[in-house]
Amino acid sequence: MKSLRVVLLNEYELTAEHVRTARTNYGSFDIVLMTNPNGTATKDALDTAKAMQISILSWRRFLGRLGSR
Repeated sequence: MKSLRVVLLNEYELTAEHVRTARTNYGSFDIVLMTNPNGTATKDALDTAKAMQISILSWRRFLGRLGSR
């Protein structure tokens, strides 16, 4: 099973800048886990993550991805 590096961010509105700052602060990772249950990701955040080959996931989608591995 391939290892996954996960960054947990608790932003209410996850922006592209949050994704870029996380990459600068934490290095390479595969997934941004949005831990704020009311949080959403902006279109720019999703586009930036896609360009960086990073997934942005909620808890539900994250646990589903782990379960399918």
